[in-house]
Amino acid sequence: PVPSISWKRSDGNSLTKKIEHNKTKGVLEIPDVQQEDEGSYECIAGNIRGRNIARGQLFVYALPEWDKKIQNAFLSLYDSLFWECKAKGKPSPSYSWLKNGQPLMSEVRF
Repeated sequence: PVPSISWKRSDGNSLTKKIEHNKTKGVLEIPDVQQEDEGSYECIAGNIRGRNIARGQLFVYALPEWDKKIQNAFLSLYDSLFWECKAKGKPSPSYSWLKNGQPLMSEVRF
């Protein structure tokens, strides 16, 4: 007999409303993937003869995006400068500082 097909998240979270699934074709579609869509998914096929489960893991990567940017600074001689730049992304971004295009210090990973 033709199996019935259902989808669920293995982590217990419910499928978001934006997720579309065609039960007869076994297709799951996630438009506009976001970080919260990351996780394990299961496709369950079953009929009167039994059931079978296929599992897949969705990993979501993101380009670095600035949380904090540096701004131009105008200082007097012997003043101290403190610049902080902070970015988020997946995997976590690494940082390096350049002065006039040349490395200022070795690359630092946060």
